[in-house]
Amino acid sequence: MESSLKPIHLPDSFDWRTKGVISPVKDQGEIEDAEAFAAVEVVESLHAIQTGQLIEGSIARVADCCPQPVDPFLCIMKLGGICSATDYPTPTGQCIPNQCTPFAHFDKIMRLKNRDENTMVTWIQNSTLFVGIDASRTSFQFYIGGIYKDNSCSQTVIDHTLQLVGYGKTSSGDLFWICKNSWGASWGEAGYIRVLRGQNTCGIASYVVQVA
Repeated sequence: MESSLKPIHLPDSFDWRTKGVISPVKDQGEIEDAEAFAAVEVVESLHAIQTGQLIEGSIARVADCCPQPVDPFLCIMKLGGICSATDYPTPTGQCIPNQCTPFAHFDKIMRLKNRDENTMVTWIQNSTLFVGIDASRTSFQFYIGGIYKDNSCSQTVIDHTLQLVGYGKTSSGDLFWICKNSWGASWGEAGYIRVLRGQNTCGIASYVVQVA
């Protein structure tokens, strides 16, 4: 399959992890809501990019107040933003929105319309991305490293979400995305996965959101 990418005048590689705006890898544990993890991490990273302060956001509050299939970003916007993990550390099983005061918010939600990975490269220069992926294959679940691609996975059936923090190119010329998972630091490449870029691998460009 030919790559859908076209040459654009942007860096060959980019990684927000080198800029101190990405929080440590989490392990979902009993919170079976990957969207809450990825959404909160995108907002906390935006706040860190804007202010220079990296504060871990409360995933528990979003899990309590924005259960799937509620859109996490519309819900976070209605809640006034995200609170710190210190102020709302664990899920209560019920939504208590006023238990804490939000420290970070956003005014705009942008959704990728055309699965254009060139646009994703442009967007990532400003802040991180929330992306969906088909994580149903054992090749994903037991990924230990390298550039991930599985031709048997779906480009339209999305069952998991990640924080996309950067991109790059291998010495052999393979393009990839760098994504942060929420399955602990022992999974993948210290909790991260590099996904083949330019072919909508496992739906990586099918469900993309950025906030500003």
